Amino acid sequence: MLIFTRTSIASLVVSSIVSLVASLIVCLAQPVWASDSRFQLPSPELQALVDAPRGPEFRLGPKNKTGLLVNIPGLPSIAEIAQAELKLAGLRIHPKFRTATRSSFSDGLSLLDIPSGKTRKVTGLPNKIKIADMAWSADEKWLAFSVWGRNGVELWLLDVKQASARPLIYEKLNAVMGAGFSWLNGSDQLLVRLLPRSQKPAPVEPRVPPGPNLQETRGGKLAQTRTYPDLLKNAHDADMLDWQLQTQLAIVHLDGSVRRFGPVMTLSKVLASPDDKWILTTQLKRPYSYQLPWERFGHLIEVWG
Repeated sequence: MLIFTRTSIASLVVSSIVSLVASLIVCLAQPVWASDSRFQLPSPELQALVDAPRGPEFRLGPKNKTGLLVNIPGLPSIAEIAQAELKLAGLRIHPKFRTATRSSFSDGLSLLDIPSGKTRKVTGLPNKIKIADMAWSADEKWLAFSVWGRNGVELWLLDVKQASARPLIYEKLNAVMGAGFSWLNGSDQLLVRLLPRSQKPAPVEPRVPPGPNLQETRGGKLAQTRTYPDLLKNAHDADMLDWQLQTQLAIVHLDGSVRRFGPVMTLSKVLASPDDKWILTTQLKRPYSYQLPWERFGHLIEVWG
């Protein structure tokens, strides 16, 4: 018959704890081999499902006589998704192309004649093309669209009757805030946002900050505060936002002629009146907030004749 005293029970408990701790230390001391963290391919069946061709998107013209079939390629590669982007005041900007970042493009266009059902493939497009935004003219004779080229966003024009496309201008668009182009009231002119002809290089972030980041809070009631992603963090971010948004407006005709007007400005929105006699512009004005996105910054709104 075994008889346990308080002392023996306490010794047994202590011994068990010591053994457990010792085992844990031994386990932690063993080298931990990291699993292969590289991207892995799924099964062939799943690959075939993901890489299957996607059906075209359909965009009906304003006269309901012609439809645009927009070919959508497969999913973008990891290299495309992982490209650098700027995160400024709630915006995500591609630093090279001066446009909002995106991962979905078209690589081909076709025209569908609604009454007859016949389809024509658009000619004049390069083999590897990234078509971004598109807009029909009011008379359905033209389609303006933007293309991500080697050095920026280009403006192209599609002749519906000929089913052929060509670059309309060679000056690059600023597409950070929208498509960068829109049709005016008629069907022979476009209002576009162009990059400045002469602009200083992009601001470089200093290694040593010129001063502290100051945020002031004045009295008031304690309340919950909404948070927003991708806000400005310092003065360099504010300078970079200004640089990315620098724009000059222009009128572009179907023959490719360009008429710039107005000053270079930090433009956020532009809208033409229905009679094309007035243009409403909205510009960002400093100081910028470090706690709110650009929509809640100060704005200067002007009407131009």
